[in-house]
Amino acid sequence: MARGWVLAGALIALPAQSPVALAQAPPEERTLESTITAALELYRYRLLAAGTRLRLYPEAAVREYLEGTATLDLTVAPDGSLKGLQLVRSSGHRLLDDAALATLERAVPLTEIPSALHNKAFMVRVVIVFKLPD
Repeated sequence: MARGWVLAGALIALPAQSPVALAQAPPEERTLESTITAALELYRYRLLAAGTRLRLYPEAAVREYLEGTATLDLTVAPDGSLKGLQLVRSSGHRLLDDAALATLERAVPLTEIPSALHNKAFMVRVVIVFKLPD
């Protein structure tokens, strides 16, 4: 039985089109705001994909059947490095919170930054759900 967890972006507002479609739309069809919004969504998507490949459900958490949802704010510096990582809402278990933080720390260097965000600092909110199979 596979151990699973879900890495998901907390989206405040979804663009009408996919982030990739918005980011690739011709310039005359985009506003600055929609370009940045699309780029943030594309970055979040790429970050979540990288985090999913790196995911690790701590063995101690599996033994204790710990589950929970951690919400984190991740700040990226203009050079693309991780500037800050803050736990906004705990999963209720230190072990899971630490695993969520470690996953995002490892995922940031592996995540390609969309061109609209190059040389800009930005923040994304990420939700990581730790759920064991029934």
